[in-house]
Amino acid sequence: MSDIDGSAAAGVHRIGDDERAAATAALDAHREAGRLDAVEYEERQVQVTRARTWAQIQPLFGDLPQPHPAGMPQAGVVPLVSTGSVAPTSSGAVDRPGEPGVLSGVVPDRYKATVMALTPFAALLLFFVTPGPGWLWFLAIPVMGILLYGSEGRDERPSRQQRRDRRRYR
Repeated sequence: MSDIDGSAAAGVHRIGDDERAAATAALDAHREAGRLDAVEYEERQVQVTRARTWAQIQPLFGDLPQPHPAGMPQAGVVPLVSTGSVAPTSSGAVDRPGEPGVLSGVVPDRYKATVMALTPFAALLLFFVTPGPGWLWFLAIPVMGILLYGSEGRDERPSRQQRRDRRRYR
């Protein structure tokens, strides 16, 4: 393999079990910090177990702050490019267009399913309590789903390939 600057290109070095374990530990830390949901964590973990070089692991940490795996070269990390403008909101949080769910920063992920499950009961109660066209309260059910999960809906079911990979690595 030839290289222009006389040194090996960052990221093309093969990795072993120790490096994969370091990458998995870093992903664990990001999941515990709430930066990765269960599905995204699993997808990245499967990619780490299949990785043979640092170049295959670096993109998995391109959108995450520290910690990164110990020994991972920093050269060649490609930052993610935003598809829209990024502007801070009044609360100081960054509003990125296209991210799922308007309430994604307001309601923690662990409570979204509970809020969604209680929404029909709240709509039913309001149907009987309020005067006028009470049936409009039932529109709160899909609206709450869109606000919580975005227009794409809740996609936590693993794909066939992910289920196969999970069975293979058990």
